[in-house]
Amino acid sequence: MKRYQKFILFFVVAILLAVAWQIIIPGNWRPINANPPIQVAQATQTRLEQEIQSRGYTFIVGPNSATNRPLNRLAGTKIPPNALQLVRRQTPLTQATLNRLPRSNGQNQGVCSRNARTFDWREYSKVTPVRDQGSCGSCWAFAAMAAFESSALFHNDINYEQVGTMADGSEQQILSCSGAGSCNGGWYYPVFEFLRKDGTVLEQSFRYQGLDLTCPALTNALKFQAETWGFVRDDIEVPPVEDIKAALCEHGTLAVAVNATELFQWYTGGVFNEFNQQGVNHAVTLVGWDDDKGAWLMKNSWGSGWGDLGYMWIAYGSNNIGYLAAWVDARKFIEDDENQPNPQPNPIPDPTPSCPPGTPPFRCPKSNSGV
Repeated sequence: MKRYQKFILFFVVAILLAVAWQIIIPGNWRPINANPPIQVAQATQTRLEQEIQSRGYTFIVGPNSATNRPLNRLAGTKIPPNALQLVRRQTPLTQATLNRLPRSNGQNQGVCSRNARTFDWREYSKVTPVRDQGSCGSCWAFAAMAAFESSALFHNDINYEQVGTMADGSEQQILSCSGAGSCNGGWYYPVFEFLRKDGTVLEQSFRYQGLDLTCPALTNALKFQAETWGFVRDDIEVPPVEDIKAALCEHGTLAVAVNATELFQWYTGGVFNEFNQQGVNHAVTLVGWDDDKGAWLMKNSWGSGWGDLGYMWIAYGSNNIGYLAAWVDARKFIEDDENQPNPQPNPIPDPTPSCPPGTPPFRCPKSNSGV
């Protein structure tokens, strides 16, 4: 009898709960993620395509490797309000260093002209592969490191294919050790100063995990160091097109800020020309230009599944592209102690034992390296 009473009681409670659920929860309520992600993506894409059509934009959008991540975790650049004041302080220090530096091997090659209608540093193998920052707001670290890596290749007149991973610096070390920011955001200005004072280790010494990890002791790791760094202009936030072109030729790829919007996040091709000038929130790297397109060639850090294999053509001036454009001179390297582990570059056919053609200067004997 008691079992029967318990059953009746349980049945009544179940009915009451069901009735209460219907009363409390609106009829149009759906559980979280009830709609398949593909339906959400299609709805977003349709909405953005309608906006593109109504405003006459010249690019296309679609799902990509970045669209399943929150934009505020992808775009993590936070530039202080007194940025131009900080930039002006750096200018005399930069100029003093430049005055004593001879022209580098790369600068003497003169392959880049500001008067060219098109230019792309990728064609000269001076750009490292596209990275993926994940859901950590470390774009500022990736933009700075991309510029640093390309600068080392450019100034030392080395092709990426010749050295491979020996040209890949550690973004995780920048994230964990530079003090320039965290997964919640940062800026590339302090990164370049860290690279000048302390240098960076190879990616293989401290691999990227996309987390705010404690800075480890990396005393046994081979380090690269910047000679100096600076900004394209210290009197305006977005330099003119011609000044940016000149800096690309003189210094190699540039770290810049941009306003990354939802349309930016969903970009898959064409020339991006939204011209949303409401501030900046993201750091990227400029690697070239095309006057026929009226656009910069921009390298992002959202993986090769974003945009055009990780790149974007972005119209001159669109979304504040080029904001506080900065360069770094990475011709200088720190030699590791001869008793410490010494990673070797990719093998290169070489008849001469001292300093073969194409070998990075930091791997040659000091009598031949010039450093």
